[in-house]
Amino acid sequence: MSEPIVQVIIIIAVLFYGLSKINYLIDDRYLRIRLGPVAFRKFAIDDIHDARVWYSHWAESWTNTIYPPTVAKRSVTIYRRTGMFKKVLISPDDPAGFVERIKKHPRFVPGGI
Repeated sequence: MSEPIVQVIIIIAVLFYGLSKINYLIDDRYLRIRLGPVAFRKFAIDDIHDARVWYSHWAESWTNTIYPPTVAKRSVTIYRRTGMFKKVLISPDDPAGFVERIKKHPRFVPGGI
């Protein structure tokens, strides 16, 4: 009877641990969202037209925490030109520094859609 409960608890613990290991990398062409060394989502820097330290609802969320105060405090909203979701929400350790790195990237083109 208790085995399914233990299995569910283990699965949830593994999911939360994996979620906490999400990190973000800006390379020469892409903003990559990675779990350890494996990139499982990437966005072209030239597809980004704005980035702000801001929490946005109705965005594709790739935050590395689910604790609402932390998400609200460390959120960066990436505004894209293409894609189904025009906004992407991430939570890097240094939000202001991360936004500055995106805006100083040579492939970043600011402006509206």
